[in-house]
Amino acid sequence: MAISAKYNGRPADRAGIAVVCLALGFGFGWVFWRLARVRFMVGSDSVTVVNPLRTYSVPRSDVRRIEVDSGGSWAYLVCRSEQRIPVYALSSGFRWTFRRRMEALNTALGFDRT
Repeated sequence: MAISAKYNGRPADRAGIAVVCLALGFGFGWVFWRLARVRFMVGSDSVTVVNPLRTYSVPRSDVRRIEVDSGGSWAYLVCRSEQRIPVYALSSGFRWTFRRRMEALNTALGFDRT
């Protein structure tokens, strides 16, 4: 028996479909709202990384460089303790220019290039 034969347009069926659609819409809206908040801020004494689920604040003196992963798609803030913090705000753009842009950013901010 096909699903369409079971669905007769009953109010309970319509309410169930509406609840599922609203839940999905809320979930997608929440994800896009969180992604819209990502930031990378460099101050005189600290670097702040705002990712969708967590905010990191690192003293500028503790930052070694901004690194690109082996695939060339994600940027990481590398600390002197070797902690790698993903930077969602910088992880966008064309892959073939991404490494060059991160090297230029390291130079502009005075971080290590190694």
